[in-house]
Amino acid sequence: PESRSAAALADVRTRAAQFPGDPLAGKALALAELQTGNREEARQMLERLLAASPDDPDLLRWRAMASGPGAAGFQDARTHLTRAFTAAPNDWRTLHAYARLFQPVRQPLPTHAMNALLRAHELAPQVSEVVLDTAVALTQAGRLPEAAVVLEPLAWSPHGGPAASFAQTLLQLARSGDRAGLLAAALEQQQKAQARSAAARARLPGA
Repeated sequence: PESRSAAALADVRTRAAQFPGDPLAGKALALAELQTGNREEARQMLERLLAASPDDPDLLRWRAMASGPGAAGFQDARTHLTRAFTAAPNDWRTLHAYARLFQPVRQPLPTHAMNALLRAHELAPQVSEVVLDTAVALTQAGRLPEAAVVLEPLAWSPHGGPAASFAQTLLQLARSGDRAGLLAAALEQQQKAQARSAAARARLPGA
């Protein structure tokens, strides 16, 4: 939880410092820095780890996540995700991350990114973020009936929590054919999540 991010990051930093040079400790620290700490430090850590294990799909995927903004960052992330896909072609996390590069909430996906996202959903239909992104991408493509089918299991999941509630909202919009309303709701949700993440990161020591 965001309320425990600072303590968790400090704990991982302390533990990893006890095992300098250990690959598993290095991976744990790099991931912690990437998710809740200093992204530039995470990028440098991942570069060092990749020098020793250049075909590690987790390291490649995380390194893509550490890429900077703009066109250069996009190409950098795409290069690392392509390498991760080559190393593990059936890893849904890589396929999902690749599709997200093209921002399905903001624009229709190109065919290759849509195919990657549909494959990710096929491999991991239980993952709420994959379900929601797939439904949004299908909506962008004007395929609302398919989006509704994708949303239904999550929307009626008794253990889905906030994701299930949001899926119910999107499902109603998809069934009513409200493409603009569904996309607006998805964009608003994304912006709120980004704002929370940025605020939590700003409070972390060493961020």
